[in-house]
Amino acid sequence: ETALRDGIMLEQELRAAVANGEIEPHYQPVVRLDEQRLVGFEILARWYHPQRGDISPAIFTPVAEKLGLIKDLTYRVLHRACRDAMHWPSDLSLSLNISPLHLSDPYL
Repeated sequence: ETALRDGIMLEQELRAAVANGEIEPHYQPVVRLDEQRLVGFEILARWYHPQRGDISPAIFTPVAEKLGLIKDLTYRVLHRACRDAMHWPSDLSLSLNISPLHLSDPYL
């Protein structure tokens, strides 16, 4: 019963977090080792919950997929990352892992 209640609560909180843009991009550097040069960043979705602290993508991503929120979550994080990248040198790239659910999305 407690696990079920916690799961339902997490689903509600995730819906709100996606709607409010609380899942944020973090950037992992991508480096060409042979040139010892930064070439870009991989976008990582991160959720800091005010009461629960950092919630792992391994936890919230499957829930987002189950609830049909993964596309909205991805687009919001990607949009924010692109806005951030507008201020970076133009030779840096962005990469993003996507859900298989995105493969049939013509918008992506």
